[in-house]
Amino acid sequence: MGASQSNSGTARTPLMYCVQGEVTGAPYGHGAETNQALRGNQVEHVEPDVCAVCLSGLSGGPATTFSVPGCGHKFHTLCIASALQACQLCPLCRGDVANGVCTDIAQRLLAEGGGGCSVLALELLMDLRSRGQARLDGEVLDDEIIDAIRRASKQGDATKIPAIAVFLGKGPGNMNKAKQSPEVRVAALEALRALVPAFSSTWFGFQEVLTLLRGQCLEDNNKEVRIAALRALREVCPKGEEIDTMTVRRVLEDPTSDSDVRQEATETLRVLAEKNDPRSARTALAALLDKDAGVRSVALSTLRSLCVRGSAESNALMSDFAKLAVEHQEVDVRCAALELIGHAEVEGGMFGIAACSMALQDREEEVQLAALAVLRRLWKRGDTEAVGTLATLSVAGNDSLGRAQVRCEAVRTLPRIAIRPDARASSAALAALADADSSVRVEAAQTLKQVCERGDKEVSMRLLAYLSHSDTEVQRLALETLGTVASREDFAVKSMLKKLIDGGDTDLQMLAEGAMRQLR
Repeated sequence: MGASQSNSGTARTPLMYCVQGEVTGAPYGHGAETNQALRGNQVEHVEPDVCAVCLSGLSGGPATTFSVPGCGHKFHTLCIASALQACQLCPLCRGDVANGVCTDIAQRLLAEGGGGCSVLALELLMDLRSRGQARLDGEVLDDEIIDAIRRASKQGDATKIPAIAVFLGKGPGNMNKAKQSPEVRVAALEALRALVPAFSSTWFGFQEVLTLLRGQCLEDNNKEVRIAALRALREVCPKGEEIDTMTVRRVLEDPTSDSDVRQEATETLRVLAEKNDPRSARTALAALLDKDAGVRSVALSTLRSLCVRGSAESNALMSDFAKLAVEHQEVDVRCAALELIGHAEVEGGMFGIAACSMALQDREEEVQLAALAVLRRLWKRGDTEAVGTLATLSVAGNDSLGRAQVRCEAVRTLPRIAIRPDARASSAALAALADADSSVRVEAAQTLKQVCERGDKEVSMRLLAYLSHSDTEVQRLALETLGTVASREDFAVKSMLKKLIDGGDTDLQMLAEGAMRQLR
């Protein structure tokens, strides 16, 4: 009957085309030239009591049969409905079958009920609707329409794309999409999301589908429909299209977009944006300022993927990142801006170092730690200014410059930046060895072993002094460190160690014996 089988088994091969900016198309056999050709292939010598479609008897009466007005040829109702889907001509005489007749057949099947009847009726109506030739009666339930749409999607029936587009208000029928329920519109969008990516971007209707999806993102008044449209857009659209970036930007700026819609829009931007695209980066930066934390999180992920270290496009954003890192009222935004500076700035980059150094003065410990984490990547080894900053941060008792965790991180970072021997780094670590926080003291002992050279007399003398400290942990850490940094010929150190070995404190005895072994 003019229909051909596709790889999906039951789906017909589509003949898609675009007319006057509308998504449209038809199965094989619907074109005027094809219909004219088919008229010359009339079927003859079919018995009057036999259906010319299935070639079985026409028993059962008018409830299951249908006579085509005009020519009077009779068929099973299901058979003629199936034939008219493939070609809107009488299967016997090839005479034109009016649109209203097709609609009548579909309505009869719906009235008869039954799964097969309803499915075929809806498919016939969908085919007619795609060409603006039929209206679905109010008797057709949303669930039936949704089932038909999902069935077409599951079967990969691309011939239904025009009909599905009509449910969104696009097509020759120019149906008002507000007349369809949100559930139908969501089902239509999900079907387009599944069917359209199978086509090449050179397909004639491709751009019209994209226009339809963008319109749904911006214009639909239902949240779930807009979310479905955004998801379809990122599945269907090619990456790097400026118009899609602008669509996302408009959704983000739309006061009617709630946090879920804005988050979905930002995720769409993340998927479609390309590295070093300034428009996408600016849109993601706008999303980073969103009042919703979920939107900000996706925006940060987007900017991470867009920023290329040292590129001109990333450098153009550095001043924005720096301003956010210092001025924004939300802690997570300030931390995110610092992280982005780390992604964009090169090692030793003075602008990034200056911005992060300012953030070290932040009132929130979380921001100070974020700044320090970035500075660890930006500072070059041997940077004396950096060593001075770390030494200042490691000072205990100055909460405006360094809380316990910040002091710990500052001390831990010293060996990465300082070049052994470094007197300032050693002095800072020695001071931190007596810090009130245990984690800072432990880190200070490890740092001393890495920044001091063996035989450093000043460090050895200060460690000896710590052996009289009131805190036994400080004493133990000083003993552990002495064995690493003291000179093997240091008489004062060996005398103190021998005294401890001969003393009554078992723990100190063991540590002193260990230090003595290191000095032999």
